[in-house]
Amino acid sequence: MRSGTASALRVRRSGPDGLAGQVAVGPDEGLKHDSALHCDELVSLPKARLTRFVGRLSSSQIRNLDRALAAALDIDVESLQGAEVLSGSS
Repeated sequence: MRSGTASALRVRRSGPDGLAGQVAVGPDEGLKHDSALHCDELVSLPKARLTRFVGRLSSSQIRNLDRALAAALDIDVESLQGAEVLSGSS
């Protein structure tokens, strides 16, 4: 990733559809409404377009995001070095 760009994913203002590539988020993460992160909708955008803070993920939600990204991108986490981060094992 270039220093002037960021990778982002779409946040939709509806709950997840039960797909492995989605993560439920809402007021606990600082959002106004229950929403879902859609990991199959990744985009690159200039960092300058990130103008306001929206929310923050807890450690457990980051693990959920890791799993959802792996599912959406069809990544075999077992074949990755450090896969214990995704599986939650130490």
